[in-house]
Amino acid sequence: FALSRWSLLGLKSALFTGSGAGHRGPNIPRMTPEQFRWGLEEVVRLGKKHDFLPVFVLEALHRTDSLENSKRSNKYYQAIFSVAKDNNLPVVDTVSRLHDVKDFWVFHDFIHPNSVGHRVIAESMYEDLIANPVSEHARRFLESRGVDFSKPDVRLVVKRAELSERLVDNGLSLTLRAPYLDDSPAKVEVVINNKSTVTFDGLGTDFKQFKIPKTEFDNVRPITDIRASAVVDRTNDPKWAIGSTGLSAPVLIDATSGGTNYGWRVEVSVDGQRIDSHGRGYNVSVIDAVKGNVIKQSHFDTFGSKKKAAELAAYLKGLGTAYEGQKIIVVVAVKTDGRHHLDTQATASALKSLGGSGELPNAMESFLLIGTPGAAEGSAYEEMGKKLVHKIIGTKQQAYARLLEVQN
Repeated sequence: FALSRWSLLGLKSALFTGSGAGHRGPNIPRMTPEQFRWGLEEVVRLGKKHDFLPVFVLEALHRTDSLENSKRSNKYYQAIFSVAKDNNLPVVDTVSRLHDVKDFWVFHDFIHPNSVGHRVIAESMYEDLIANPVSEHARRFLESRGVDFSKPDVRLVVKRAELSERLVDNGLSLTLRAPYLDDSPAKVEVVINNKSTVTFDGLGTDFKQFKIPKTEFDNVRPITDIRASAVVDRTNDPKWAIGSTGLSAPVLIDATSGGTNYGWRVEVSVDGQRIDSHGRGYNVSVIDAVKGNVIKQSHFDTFGSKKKAAELAAYLKGLGTAYEGQKIIVVVAVKTDGRHHLDTQATASALKSLGGSGELPNAMESFLLIGTPGAAEGSAYEEMGKKLVHKIIGTKQQAYARLLEVQN
């Protein structure tokens, strides 16, 4: 280990300064793509010599582009994937996962991930190294170090990548349970290629086999992606009610609004996962009221821009049309100030369309609304004033209720 560490520390100076690099002027990279590839191949060579597994982890970037676009233009990414392919090594794809949550607050600044960002990175590593390792070499190495891939796996979404021919001939069986679920009724929803959906009743805390018949795979070729998730029905539990709208949350919603001198903060989380943009003004979260998925997160700095204030009113007013036929929950939370630059009539009307009273916060006050498009005026949860506003819908003990345990 000491020898490997010494070798890698020696390599580090080359990787970060460039081989034989002298003075660097502005916009000159620390090393060329060719030098970078040499560094990666040196890591591979050292891994073979000293018996360790090289794992390439893509850099975590703020508001990153998609992996496909990034690979097209980034020669360093191209080198990473090329060397990994040549040596059957794993690449941890943080780029795709961070791209999926690019509108959420996942970085303290433009460089350093916060706790939410680090969780995304950790989940990426678990997914690509343990849950669904794409590298056989990595799998064999980890098995030799005591990792048991046959043990049950607990996760929010169960993913499967299978050969189309096998599924068409035999279908697919999944043995699942929701170990943290209470006595609320729950279903398993299986989505094939993000198009075809199969739903099964009877999900509970005991393992149960769910058989997807082969006919479900007839018209979805090639089969590239199969995902199973839990859908929990909280309709009859008042602790999960969204005010008096008649709608219930299928997930734990924890929301906080703090105006100036009352926290200067905003925080919105779903099942313990923070989703807000952490921005001044109005933070608006749209959540699927059936599945509990976070559909969209938006931020409007109404304090800093009259244009953003107009966009806020139009956006809130248009949610009913944008998600017509779909049940959604809308969380509106203010940080610092929610009054400046507002068209009070338009904004009040927009909030009423979500079940709000139409009353607006005064300057620098807190404001929190949780409602749904088309709800009766005043039926949403709504609170504001010269205080820190905090609301929990659901019970914290059920924050992990949608986790599925898979029996291989």
